Amino acid sequence: MKSLRSCYLKSHKNNMFGLRRREETLRVVECVVIDVSLQQVYSGCKFSFSKIPTPFTHTKRINGQWKGPSAGGCGNYKDSYKHNPIYQFNLERPGPVLIELRGSRQYSVGFEMVTVSTVVEPGPAGHPKKNSGDYRCGFCYMEADHVPAGIYNVIPTTFLPKQEGPFFLDFSSATPLKVSQLQ
Repeated sequence: MKSLRSCYLKSHKNNMFGLRRREETLRVVECVVIDVSLQQVYSGCKFSFSKIPTPFTHTKRINGQWKGPSAGGCGNYKDSYKHNPIYQFNLERPGPVLIELRGSRQYSVGFEMVTVSTVVEPGPAGHPKKNSGDYRCGFCYMEADHVPAGIYNVIPTTFLPKQEGPFFLDFSSATPLKVSQLQ
């Protein structure tokens, strides 16, 4: 059976579905987004199963590393945090943005996105800083639906200082973007 990474499963009636992945059976209702490799789908009613379209048509991947002083840790460590790598991206038009950080699973990783400048005022809902949320082992991401055109800095970090290793920083957008390393 073909493996789909992300797909919709929508009922044509208000009915329950069973989804089988390996030995697990999951019950879902009405409409659900699935992000797993499915081996079997079964239902007592008619349903449709389709791939989710992605708005992200432009992607850039950065191969980076935390090494020596650039392994500065999170913002709790003010003296070393300022030495972390900094990447700048320029978003030519407003739109959705997805940023993903992949590092070693042995380290908790996260990042901060700082607004440098925007073409228009961000308004009361706009924030000069956003982050990827809680630090997670080896992987984190941030998806923002409405990012104004402008220039942004992204600072990838491990939670603790002196945690050295390589990482991938992926930028995805619906509009063209340029990425460069500042530090």
